[in-house]
Amino acid sequence: MSPNIIFITIDSLRPGHTSLYGYHRDTTPFLSQMCKEAIVFRNAYSNSSSTVPSFASCFTLHYPFMCLNYNVLSYVSTLPEILSHYYGYFTIAINTNPSLKYRLRIDERFQIRINLIPFKE
Repeated sequence: MSPNIIFITIDSLRPGHTSLYGYHRDTTPFLSQMCKEAIVFRNAYSNSSSTVPSFASCFTLHYPFMCLNYNVLSYVSTLPEILSHYYGYFTIAINTNPSLKYRLRIDERFQIRINLIPFKE
């Protein structure tokens, strides 16, 4: 049986202000508890200083400059698609970022999509 994969991304979170990374106040109790049984990357870096290219890069494994045209997702397989199609994983996305839904449309690559963002008219 394959292990579960939980890929958590948080836009604009400073690790220095999380108890997970040693902040003196208990600011991230759930993450701290969950990470006791997880692999935690202590030296992770963003691919870009902007949200959309950075997330596009994470989910396509392409450099951000290759993702400047947001249509890159129309002709490139994404991480959730690869995990689902080739490895039999069931994929779920929970999204609170309007840029990822309306500009990047990354949620469309998951089998179940939960968007916790206001409806855009």
